[in-house]
Amino acid sequence: MRVLLSFVGDVNTYSVFAEHFRSTVAPAGRTGIITPTGLATDATTAAFFAEALRSKRLAAFYDFENEAKIFAGVDHRVRFAISSMTGGEQIREVRLGFLIRHVVDALSRRFALAAEEILLLNPNTGTLPLFRTRHDAEITLSCYSRHPILVRDGAAEGNPWGLRFARLFDMANDSGSFITSDALTAQGTKFDGWAWHSAADAWLPLYEAKMLSHWNHRFSTYAGATQAQLNVGSLPRLNERQLDDPAVEPRARYWVAAETVAMAVPANWDRDWFLGWRDIARASDVRTFVPSVLPKTAVGNKFPIAITAQPDSAPLLQAVWSSLVFDYVARQKLSGSGMTYFIVKQLACPVPSAFDSQPAWCNTSLDAFVRPRVLELTYTSNHIQPYAVDVVGGDPGVPYRWIPGRRDQMRAELEAAMLLLYGLDCEDTEHVLDSFPIVRRYEERDHSEFRTKRLVLAAYDAMTSAVATGVAFVSPLDPPPGEGPRHEEKTS
Repeated sequence: MRVLLSFVGDVNTYSVFAEHFRSTVAPAGRTGIITPTGLATDATTAAFFAEALRSKRLAAFYDFENEAKIFAGVDHRVRFAISSMTGGEQIREVRLGFLIRHVVDALSRRFALAAEEILLLNPNTGTLPLFRTRHDAEITLSCYSRHPILVRDGAAEGNPWGLRFARLFDMANDSGSFITSDALTAQGTKFDGWAWHSAADAWLPLYEAKMLSHWNHRFSTYAGATQAQLNVGSLPRLNERQLDDPAVEPRARYWVAAETVAMAVPANWDRDWFLGWRDIARASDVRTFVPSVLPKTAVGNKFPIAITAQPDSAPLLQAVWSSLVFDYVARQKLSGSGMTYFIVKQLACPVPSAFDSQPAWCNTSLDAFVRPRVLELTYTSNHIQPYAVDVVGGDPGVPYRWIPGRRDQMRAELEAAMLLLYGLDCEDTEHVLDSFPIVRRYEERDHSEFRTKRLVLAAYDAMTSAVATGVAFVSPLDPPPGEGPRHEEKTS
């Protein structure tokens, strides 16, 4: 039987035909086929495509969007690709082109990468990243030359963060465990603003991915949601006044019995918080990789949970995952709308020991620079107190005030630190920042400027100047990060 590698998972006929055509071509010949772009990017076709790369038989891959209606009867959102493979001739460099809309643009948009470079980017699967330009490829390759992927399958030291992944509650299959506020009210239980309680039992809120965002587990709420918003999967956002109240939490749509939640929590996880990310993601969204910390509670399957072997290292991982440069790398890998495990595991990520060293621009270790900023950004709610304990390694005090200006500056300083950790120069830094056009659009609408870019570049320039002068970087914030205004401590 000729077809072997493409017989994985739910088999699509296009992958079967692609492998069949390649297996029947003469040793000196070449084959070409039009298929969905998933031939090069999906997990189920990874074995076949990786073999084509490792054997150096992939000659070219051109990815098209159907926005210009190259295929008139196909939806404009559908992506397809032209693949060319040899019968045995080894190809030194693969010609690539991505997100092409017009056939005539293919030659001007293409660039070349060695098969070894492509395999460096996705060593677990051998699938293709999706670069818009050669510059994107060069920046991404530079990131991967400095840092390993998050989890290298089968490698002895391939999981430096000691990560396990889990999905707690499937929104369809586990719906029998979900209960509404009306039903809980009818049972005579009491609501404390977050969970429901009876004399003997408790029901914890079910967080959905859209309720969480960067540095904010209180991003949106079902409280006050209109039917029109629910129809399009959108929710009202908490305003600054609400976010500045540490007792205010987002209102869930469903709640789950505390004992059911306890059974769903991965084994040996004894912390009262989770770190995870939104599975629903597109490279064209405002942001693509969206992580958050949240209280230990019920969580929907579209927000996978990352369990770390060393919980006190989670604030460092959160700082990396929340950064624009990490998001930028993730965008080069995403062809669909799911930030799946196989994509996340293959994202370039600094190892924990990278935070032990002292950057040339700083008078402390990178760890000591990051933690105060993570603490003040995350610990604005009473329910995040358990996470704050792990951030500081002790009593974190009372929650911080939600002060937008301070938060913007601290985020910018973390962004700049991560850009330098990934080794980006000023030109590449600007390229990464400019690759988020919707962030720019919203900020120019709301602030009449691309504020994130200005603040990040200012912090980046100050840090690089510190390297040149030998005078350590100092935040312009007064008081400094981690020492910002807090809420009043309650007295008994």
